[in-house]
Amino acid sequence: MSVVGVVAAPAIKVAPAALAFSYQLGTDTLPAAQNLTVSPLSGSAALLISVRAGTSPWLSVTPLSGRTPFAVRVAVNPSTLPIGVYYDTISLTTPENAGDELTIAVTMTVRGPPADIRLSATTLSVTYRFGDPPPSNLTEFITTTGGLLSFTTAVTGTKWLRVTPASGAVFPGFRTPVTMSIDVSDLAPGSYTGSVNVASPDAVTKTTKLAINLTIQPGQPVTSGVWPQKVTRGAPDLTVTVNGNRFFSGTIVRSGPTLLRSNVLGPNVLQATIPASLLANPGNVILTVSNHGCPN
Repeated sequence: MSVVGVVAAPAIKVAPAALAFSYQLGTDTLPAAQNLTVSPLSGSAALLISVRAGTSPWLSVTPLSGRTPFAVRVAVNPSTLPIGVYYDTISLTTPENAGDELTIAVTMTVRGPPADIRLSATTLSVTYRFGDPPPSNLTEFITTTGGLLSFTTAVTGTKWLRVTPASGAVFPGFRTPVTMSIDVSDLAPGSYTGSVNVASPDAVTKTTKLAINLTIQPGQPVTSGVWPQKVTRGAPDLTVTVNGNRFFSGTIVRSGPTLLRSNVLGPNVLQATIPASLLANPGNVILTVSNHGCPN
């Protein structure tokens, strides 16, 4: 003879049917607790319900029993768990009618800390002197503090600076190079500031700025000729035209200790006035053209 046991069907309903929690390492707050609503089936009397959490120490429930309808508070504490996905269950039973056990699945996902963009430097400085070879390209390295990050680059505030690539990705444990080039062809001596913005929408810091400081020195001026080359002794003040290169607004012209009145017409031409006092005696009048103390 065979005996078949008959167990009462659960006379309750629980919502939701499963719970999921998510936690990111490095954050200050734990996942918010969630509620399970336990209700009797339509037409059923109130029942005493026993609640039991699974074996995982990170999972807790309260209260451990109650009469329907009531709510069960479910909390998790994953603060010491490594990255991964964890599973457990919550069991609800009806001891008064020995009904089947209801099981609620609980999933806990622990993610890595939020990633951020890091630059190998936040400021780069370049000094260029006219007459020297063009400035070498600059290389900056981008790293991530966590997972994979995509990024874009853009120059702001200047036309003399270029950056490549315009977009890319940086992988954990690797460095991604970014190259900057500088074009000084249209620049005069002075100080310039430009910047490269590295934007990463998924990073903690959405935009990271790299400052580029450029200093251009005039270098030594070069003279190739003067007109007129001769003048009669005793002539009045004489304006001469000096041809050459690297003439700028700060270029000065001297004859010995005498500073001459001058006018720079462009980087290749300037005019200087020789006073009559220097033309009173026969001989050569030596003109010296210099930029900020760099004599020619």
